Amino acid sequence: IAQIEKLMDKLREEEQQDIVDRDECIENENKHSNEKDDLEYEVKKLGNKIEKLEDRKLDLQDRIDAIHVGITDQTTVMEDALTVRTATHDEFLQAKSDDEAAIELLSQAIKVLGKFYKNNALLQRNEPLVKPPEFDEDPDRAPEANVDKKYEGSQRQNGGIVALLQHLKEQLQNEVAAAVKAEEEDTAAYEKQRVEDRQLREDLKQQAADLGEEKANTEQTITNTEEKKTDTQTHADDVGTELDRIKESCEWIRRTFDKRREMRKAEMKGLRDAKNLLAGQDPNSAFLQKKTHH
Repeated sequence: IAQIEKLMDKLREEEQQDIVDRDECIENENKHSNEKDDLEYEVKKLGNKIEKLEDRKLDLQDRIDAIHVGITDQTTVMEDALTVRTATHDEFLQAKSDDEAAIELLSQAIKVLGKFYKNNALLQRNEPLVKPPEFDEDPDRAPEANVDKKYEGSQRQNGGIVALLQHLKEQLQNEVAAAVKAEEEDTAAYEKQRVEDRQLREDLKQQAADLGEEKANTEQTITNTEEKKTDTQTHADDVGTELDRIKESCEWIRRTFDKRREMRKAEMKGLRDAKNLLAGQDPNSAFLQKKTHH
């Protein structure tokens, strides 16, 4: 009888162990299933983050490319402006040189003519340009030619030539002065514009550098996120593998739990019957008595 009771206690322990195993299976299965779902959701979130970062990187690159085009265009504008300014300055220098050469020629001509008129005492006087000949006696008789009289030329006309040359010289000098002033103003305006253009180009370069740095940081974030996604996916796969193992083990427990319980009940009944038989009781009568008592 004692041996039968030990067997019955063992069956009771098996019953409790099956219940514990079943509950542990359910708990572990739920735990790993939830963990796997959480990890897969995290992987999806990381994938979406990477896509957004990739879009951000492309947008930054487009902006950088646009700025580089702007820098190139700005450089072209500056080069064209320099070419125009150089050509204009060269034209100014040539025109100034030509005018100064003309002024020098006029100065020499004025000097030579002035000296000539001075040597011949041909000074400007307030007289008619052409004085009519005088007739002392007979107005119909031409005046006698005086071959010994010194040549004087046309005083008013020659004096007028010097004044005309002087006027031309002064006009050229005024033109040179005006051209020099205009060139100085154009040069100052060009330099001012060039400073602004250089600053604009430097600003564009700085913008490109800042965006380049932001792009580099974005690329680094993408790399870090991809590594995290890979690690998370690996963890999710490991949890999935463990979940499959647990499911396989628990499947046997779930499938056999009820069957094992019924088999234990039958075995327990047999052990009780054997115990009662050994105790001198008819298992059927004992069962009937127990049933009548209830």
